[in-house]
Amino acid sequence: MVDRYPESDFRPDAFLIMAAIRRDGGDAAGALADLDRFLAEYPGHRLAARAELDRASALDDSGEHDAAAAAFKKFLDGHPDHPDVPQALYQRSWALWNRILPRVQLAREREAELRELSGGRAAADLPPADRTAALRLEDELRGLAAELKQSEDEILSTLRDLTERYPDCPVVDAAWLRIGEILYDRREYRQALAAYQKALAAAEANASDMADKAQYRMAWAVRRLAEAAEKTSVDDPDARRRETARKEMWDSRLAAIDAFESMIGKFPKSELLGDACFHAAELRLRSGQDNADAAKRSAWFESAAQRYRQSLERGAGDAPYRQAAEYGEGLSLLLDGKSADAREIFRKLLLNPDGPYVQDAYWGLGQANLNLGAYADASAAFEQALAVDRATETAAKSRYGLGLTALQAGDPAKARLEFLAVDSLYPNYPEWAAAALVRAARSALDEGQSDKAIGDLERVLARYGDTPAADEARELQSSISASR
Repeated sequence: MVDRYPESDFRPDAFLIMAAIRRDGGDAAGALADLDRFLAEYPGHRLAARAELDRASALDDSGEHDAAAAAFKKFLDGHPDHPDVPQALYQRSWALWNRILPRVQLAREREAELRELSGGRAAADLPPADRTAALRLEDELRGLAAELKQSEDEILSTLRDLTERYPDCPVVDAAWLRIGEILYDRREYRQALAAYQKALAAAEANASDMADKAQYRMAWAVRRLAEAAEKTSVDDPDARRRETARKEMWDSRLAAIDAFESMIGKFPKSELLGDACFHAAELRLRSGQDNADAAKRSAWFESAAQRYRQSLERGAGDAPYRQAAEYGEGLSLLLDGKSADAREIFRKLLLNPDGPYVQDAYWGLGQANLNLGAYADASAAFEQALAVDRATETAAKSRYGLGLTALQAGDPAKARLEFLAVDSLYPNYPEWAAAALVRAARSALDEGQSDKAIGDLERVLARYGDTPAADEARELQSSISASR
C-alpha cells in the first residue's frame, strides 16, 4: 500500500502498522527501516512523535541499547507533554539497564569466582597464590561496582522521575518494582522494601499482574533484613547489640513468614506460589531450630513440613529446588520426632543417586534409623554419607552420628573414638567439634576415665569457648570436680 498509494491519507498509519507487525515478529531491523522512512517523509505528521518512540523501542529490540537510550531521551526532551511520556521513561530505564547488562553478568561471574576461590575466607587468610588471585578479583569487582553504580543511578533517576510525576500511570507499579530490584541488588534492603510496598499498593490500585511479584519481593527483602540481624547477633562483640539484633532477627523473620503467607493466601494462582511455599517452609524450619520451647518447636516443624509438601504440589516440583523441598520436608519431620515418615522421604531422595542432596539424605536416613533403634542401618547410612564427601559439614554431622550410634548400641569406647575424630577431622566446624568433645568426655566418664574426660572438656574451653557446647562443658567440669 505505501508504495502503490503514495497520496493515500492512510499511508502514514500504514508505516506504523507495518513497523509494529515487524517488531511483533522479531524483525527489529525491518521495523526500523519502516519508521526511518516514515520520519523522513512525514517529519511534521501528527504521528511523528509516536514514530520516534516506536523507533527507540525498535533500537532496543535490535540490541542497540546506547542508541535506544539516546532516542528515548530525545523523545522525552522533544515532547515533554506527550501522553506516552510515562511509558517512554519506563522503556528508557530498561534500555539503560540492557546497556550495562553484560557488565552486570561479568560482575556476577567474578563474584562467583571469588566465592569459590576464597571459600568465605578473607584474602589475607589464603595461600599466597590464591591471595594474589583473590586480590585481583576484589580490585576488578570494585571497579565494576563503581561503573555499575553510576549507570544504576541514572536508571533510578529515570524511574523516580516517572513515579513522582505520574503516580497514577499504568506502569508506575512496574517502575516501583524495578526500583526495588536495583536497591535489593545493592543490599539496601530497607529501601528496597519501601519500594516493593509502593509497587504492591500501585499494582492493587491498578488491578495489574504485578501485585503477586511485589508481595513476593517484599517477603524477600524482609528475609534479608532478618539474615543481616542474625549475623549481627552472632558476630557483634557487644553483648547488648547482639541481644538487640537477635530480637530484630526474630521480628524480621516473623514478618517475612507473614509476607510469604500473605502471598500464598492472596495469590493462589500465582506462578510464584510454589516458591513462596518453599521459602515460608524454610523460615518455619529455621524458626523451629532456633526455638527452645519444645511445643513451639514442634508447631514450627509441623507447619514447615506442610509448606514443603505444598511447595511440591503447587509448582515447585518443576523448579531446581525440588529435592531441596523434599529434603526440607524430611528434615522437618525428623526434627518433629516423626522419624519413620522422615526415613521414607530420605529413602525416596536416594533413588536419585546424582542429586544434590544425596549426602544430606544419607545423614537424615542415618539419624532416622538411630532414632528408631535400627543401629546397624544407622551406621551404614552415616558411613555412606561420609563416602560421598568427607570434607563437608554433613560429613562432620555423620561422624558425630556414628558416635551417637555406638553410644546407643552400648559401646562407649567406640563412641569416644568417633567423637574424638570429629574434633580432629573437623575443627573448622567448631559447634560439631565442641559437641563431640563433650560427648567424648561423657563416654570417658561412663568408662570411669575422669582424667580423660577433664582433658576433653579443657580442650572444648580452650578451642571452642564461644560455642553452645562450652556451657555444657563448664557444668560437667564443675560436676566432676565436686565429685572428687
